[in-house]
Amino acid sequence: MFEDRVPHHVAITPDGNGRWAQRRGLPRSEGHRRGARALQDVIGGALGLGVRFLSLHAFSTENWKRPASEVADLMDVYADYLAAHRTYFQNQGVRVRLLGSRHRIPDRLVREIETAEQVTRSNDRLTFVMCVDYGGRSDLLRAVDRIAEDARNGTLPDAPLDERTFARYLNRFDLPDVDLLLRSGGETRTSNFYLWQTAFSELAFLDKPWPDVTAEDLRQAVSRYASRERTLGGLGRQGR
Repeated sequence: MFEDRVPHHVAITPDGNGRWAQRRGLPRSEGHRRGARALQDVIGGALGLGVRFLSLHAFSTENWKRPASEVADLMDVYADYLAAHRTYFQNQGVRVRLLGSRHRIPDRLVREIETAEQVTRSNDRLTFVMCVDYGGRSDLLRAVDRIAEDARNGTLPDAPLDERTFARYLNRFDLPDVDLLLRSGGETRTSNFYLWQTAFSELAFLDKPWPDVTAEDLRQAVSRYASRERTLGGLGRQGR
């Protein structure tokens, strides 16, 4: 068993909704709605495994390039999902947090996110981070801008900039680094997600599209994670 080696923070890129729908002759919006069902199953799996942080790259900064109708459908799916599962989150000890910009997100989704954040703010069993209008590069650029502003204002600590100081300028700097990055849909890239936070993450790629992903897929990925020796640049048992 691997209960003592469960990743603290799992990040997920839920890829393949549209392709799943197209293969079945369904509109892409139906793929996104089926993807919401997969999300709920995976959150339940994370709770059962004891994962403490689960991040979902729900909508990237690059996703704005998609047709406006599909973007609107996806935003509605997330708003509906949060409204339908607010009580579940509260009862199961799940804290909901947003990572990303609120300025371009539709008002209804902003309201649902803010309501979920308020209702679940005291929960501490699992933190579910919805990354909406989020990109790793933009996060790093904003951090550099903030550092430069503090340097101009004379409020930057008078010491060489180290990793801990830099990380405090990232959005949601209090989140732990990602231990396991999981991507569905058969693609094997990170797609601008958590570039700083995944520096030492284990990577897991699933061939199946997101609507077909289950809690068992998460369990298997966590099992493989637990079997690996993470040396973080040092020498492991095999190198001794």
